[in-house]
Amino acid sequence: MTDSKTCRICASQRTSPTIRFNDWQVHRCSDCGFRFAEDGQPIVYEDHYDEDYFAPLMQRDQMDKWSRIYADRLAFLRQNAPSDRLLEAGAGASTFALNAVDQGFQVTVADAAPWAVDFLSSHDGVTGQLVDLNQCDFPAGQFGAIHCSHVLEHLREPRQFLEQCLSTLQPGGVMYLSFPAYEGRVLGFRDGLYRLGLANHPYNYQAPDHLSYFDAPCIRATLEQAGFEVVRLRRIKFISVRDTAERMDDSGLLRKMVRLAATATSPISRRVGFHRDLEIIARRPREKSIPQVEPSARRAA
Repeated sequence: MTDSKTCRICASQRTSPTIRFNDWQVHRCSDCGFRFAEDGQPIVYEDHYDEDYFAPLMQRDQMDKWSRIYADRLAFLRQNAPSDRLLEAGAGASTFALNAVDQGFQVTVADAAPWAVDFLSSHDGVTGQLVDLNQCDFPAGQFGAIHCSHVLEHLREPRQFLEQCLSTLQPGGVMYLSFPAYEGRVLGFRDGLYRLGLANHPYNYQAPDHLSYFDAPCIRATLEQAGFEVVRLRRIKFISVRDTAERMDDSGLLRKMVRLAATATSPISRRVGFHRDLEIIARRPREKSIPQVEPSARRAA
């Protein structure tokens, strides 16, 4: 099939194009369910991920809600990590790293955005690494914990990155992952709305920002095949059909009808919907060696 691409998770050739957006073609693997964007113009990190990009995220981090979220994550990592050496992979300019220093962690931040790395590493207790996470090479057994929030969807080579994370964790080390959920039924529904003109864009592909799209079974299998033990996987941030309808503009008759129908059926439409994010705790097993897998070689073949 001329339109097929090699899956970057399982190396299957049984992939097919699904939807095109922002000059990027989204493909789906029939074997593992992974979706990925190809063939568009890539981001120039230093131009795109600059101070203006991070400013609203840094402002958000000042909210009490996010202070509590970060405190809970750090408490969990502190309790479960075998050491206080923490890697924040894809740190951006999040204050999580600074909060971690306050909690006694030795923090390394790794990101491809020069402004973010310079900003965070200017603070005491934070070491910065400017690195492309698609082809990173962290020292083996270096960290007791990894924090990786809303990063995986930005990577072209997420499996290679996860294998590096496993390698750099100490035995028993823990990794916190969160990223958008790309569940098949939700994507089919939202993409259908987009094709009908009822949605301004398909569901959260956002290429060239987002390039890799996991559902829960795919990410669980990917982590386990890489050698991780999945301790917890849960869906979070529920969005109801009513929420979705209320976010539509009323520029067309069909959109107005959808909004009215969602309002009229509120007892049902506010209970039916989908979860926007996945949250995962994964661990490098203490007594198992890292599997010797060579996904890059399989892809090259």
